Amino acid sequence: MSPETSAPLSPTLGDALRRYEAARGRARALVAGLPAAAFHRPPAEDAWSVARCLEHLVVSGTKMAARLEDAIARARAEGRVAGTDTRRAPVRLGWRERLLLWGTAPGRGGRLPSIRVRTQEPFEPGDPLARGRSSDAVLADFLALQDRLEAAARAADGLDLAGVKVKSVLASWLEVGLGAWFVAIAGHQERHLDQAARARRKVMRGALGAHALEDAIARFRELKSLGDRALAQVDDETYFARLDPDANAIAHVVKHVAGNLRSRWRNFLTEDGEKPDRNRDAEFELDPAADTRAALTAAWEEGWGLLFAELGALEPDDLLRTVTIRHEPHTVVQCIHRQLTHYGYHVGQIVLLARHARGEAWTTLSVPRRRSQEFNAAMKDKFGA
Repeated sequence: MSPETSAPLSPTLGDALRRYEAARGRARALVAGLPAAAFHRPPAEDAWSVARCLEHLVVSGTKMAARLEDAIARARAEGRVAGTDTRRAPVRLGWRERLLLWGTAPGRGGRLPSIRVRTQEPFEPGDPLARGRSSDAVLADFLALQDRLEAAARAADGLDLAGVKVKSVLASWLEVGLGAWFVAIAGHQERHLDQAARARRKVMRGALGAHALEDAIARFRELKSLGDRALAQVDDETYFARLDPDANAIAHVVKHVAGNLRSRWRNFLTEDGEKPDRNRDAEFELDPAADTRAALTAAWEEGWGLLFAELGALEPDDLLRTVTIRHEPHTVVQCIHRQLTHYGYHVGQIVLLARHARGEAWTTLSVPRRRSQEFNAAMKDKFGA
């Protein structure tokens, strides 16, 4: 039931109903598009996941709703109704009510609240994942709770909202007016929906970072594979041949990429990417005795091995760390993009030189000529329309 269709006479209850309706929308938005793993993943050690925040609201709200329903039924039976003027005015708040609202209020602008209370046993949500609680199940229970709270608020309309006292589930000494409880529950929900929103943002940033790293590794592997498949098609004569005296042979490009890999990715996070022992100019000169194809292949493999080892060890939080190349600062993200571009450029050179040398004997490494439509149809069959 929407609060707009049958608003209660009490402005205090009307405010609570509007906040319950907003909580419905916020909870749906929190869960929408959130992978199951992210729903249950805490953003940090000893922090609550989105799942635990919502489950806590379900557990605490359900227990408090039952207590309010009992109090409303007793008040109705006792005829504890309010006068017309009292019904139309905001509920009067005593010091206990103000204390309750202060202790359950959300922080300003979604930030951490100024007062933080450790969750006690009756309201402890436990581990929703261990109990097999999916996001759909938790959300459904939260939405059902809002319906229950709305029904209770409508049932309470017309009662003496300040005079009917209800004890807290947590502290029997804390006995406050019925109307204040509906407001306090709304504030408590907003507090933990804010907490869930902060958890969601942090977890999704981590998920995005993990995805970025996984994809970067995949792109680098594709580049290496492309280069390897081109190199496998050329003989030694082609490997060392130059198109003209000023051009680089495939061997030069392999030596340069290997040198760059070794320099950039060795001790990636802790040392400058241009190592003191690197001689870049020498990478474009070949020593017939030392720079055999076997030796250059070994250096190529060693360099790529360093890249994959260093990238594989990175965590999402590392992506915005600063590293330097020739003293110039880069974020890790910028460095990854820079190196992808650089290696893509040189692998492309290797493919072009190998393709030129092989001529009609070349085995294509991408979509064959005049077969694009066939390839597109195969991709459609594989991944759907």
